[in-house]
Amino acid sequence: MRRLPLLLALLTLLLAVRGTAAQSDPTPTYWRYDARGQLDHVVVADLDGNGIDEFVIVAQEYNLTLIGTDGVPQWGPFQTQEPIMQVATAAVDDTPQREII
Repeated sequence: MRRLPLLLALLTLLLAVRGTAAQSDPTPTYWRYDARGQLDHVVVADLDGNGIDEFVIVAQEYNLTLIGTDGVPQWGPFQTQEPIMQVATAAVDDTPQREII
């Protein structure tokens, strides 16, 4: 019987917690991106420093594209001469902004 008040208190706390939105707009947005073939790599990172992640996409080993959170390509596809084996992001210079490496 001592557990019942504790369970009720925990249940009350759990029901009182509200969900949080990952983006500044709480309305869920879904989008579709038609890649140039099979996706080989997808990296999610904030590349422009606005606090919202973008998507770095590699399709068919040679096509690199940056997609915004709205599904619109920010640039690309940039076609490389050699296949892209791995994609990462890092702040490689004196600024906090991340670059694609």
